[in-house]
Amino acid sequence: MAMATREGPMETFDLRDTIIPFSLLQIANHFQQMKVDEEIEIYGNDAGIARDLKSILPASAVTICPVDTSADERPRYRWRLKKITPYHPNPKGGASCLKSI
Repeated sequence: MAMATREGPMETFDLRDTIIPFSLLQIANHFQQMKVDEEIEIYGNDAGIARDLKSILPASAVTICPVDTSADERPRYRWRLKKITPYHPNPKGGASCLKSI
């Protein structure tokens, strides 16, 4: 699973060397608990993680911004996610966040 740590005021998830579907579920669960304007940072080795994040998080409630990294920097990919509106999953069920994983 993703290793979640807190660096200063921001929570970070390190997806390097993890099982991505489980890590994405962990991020989706964390996102539901976040307050508006809170941010998290995601580290990864695969540019496709951004596409996966966009498919499991509600587009109307989140912004996903890449963070510049140099070619020699580790982690290779970084994204900052910010919750911009409240998000409450459908209480009667509905599409699972796992549908795209």
